[in-house]
Amino acid sequence: MLDRITVLADPRLRVSVGFRRALARRLQRAAPRMGDTRGRLDTLAVRLVGDPEMTALHTRYYGEPGTTDVLSFGVDGDELGDVALGWSAVRSQAHQRGCSNLDSACVLATHGIAHLLGHDHRTRREARAMLRAEARGLRAIGITDLTRPYG
Repeated sequence: MLDRITVLADPRLRVSVGFRRALARRLQRAAPRMGDTRGRLDTLAVRLVGDPEMTALHTRYYGEPGTTDVLSFGVDGDELGDVALGWSAVRSQAHQRGCSNLDSACVLATHGIAHLLGHDHRTRREARAMLRAEARGLRAIGITDLTRPYG
């Protein structure tokens, strides 16, 4: 059975089915290059959310006020987990980088996947390893300009 990443979006955001499918296809190519060697992609869900939902998730699960661009929620066992992407962050970062919303969503989602695969950026050494994993995934889908605030 082929791995399938599920990409969902809050209907109020009016994100097209084509966009969600394209994001899923790209992430299905990126994640194995990042180190998902156990075939857990079919358990990965990526959800595009608005600022109110992202703020609620950020506060509830991370204890921090305000919104953020991406959150990861890992699970125990063989499942990979979930990634929440803030739609306004996807759009504003696309504008700042001069790239498409799809490329911006890929950059944020690969960051979330890297967290689910066990990477973090608390120290400089961890951040470098995480950035390398993200870069491998993004190169697999043709994105070579990786700019992350922790890098």
